[in-house]
Amino acid sequence: MEYLKVGKIFKTYGLQGEMKVFSTTDFPELRFKKGNTLYLFKEETSERTPVVINKATPVGGNIYVISLKGYNHINMIEQFIGMELQVEKDLKFLPKDTYFYDDLLGCEVYESTNLIGKVTICGNSITAYKTRVDPAVSHDKRCHIITDKCYINTSLFKFV
Repeated sequence: MEYLKVGKIFKTYGLQGEMKVFSTTDFPELRFKKGNTLYLFKEETSERTPVVINKATPVGGNIYVISLKGYNHINMIEQFIGMELQVEKDLKFLPKDTYFYDDLLGCEVYESTNLIGKVTICGNSITAYKTRVDPAVSHDKRCHIITDKCYINTSLFKFV
């Protein structure tokens, strides 16, 4: 089973087991819906723990305050700070002919029939999702594709 990062817990919020999450998904209203199962991912051990969303409230930008079923006190959730929230990878969320950024790593990028380069980095920052294409010809400059979505239309990409 493959998993996708949909958020990162960065601090607690109040004493009732709520926490602030930086959302990395284009579908927060679906991913953070009450009753949905997410996975807490502990990078050091590659351990995933299933949790169920109790409540999620957008508080601005990509920030959400969420609570998890069965975790109703700050002492229970402090251990989650720095952990990722993940979901099982499911392509049904994507529009036709689009892919998740991670699926683009290693793809060739073309302008018409001319090879521009290969995708070497895909990721997100606070303000945008970025993709770096390293040039096919060493004297060409690197190309960055910046979008406000975590998926991209792949009309310029060839999967290899």
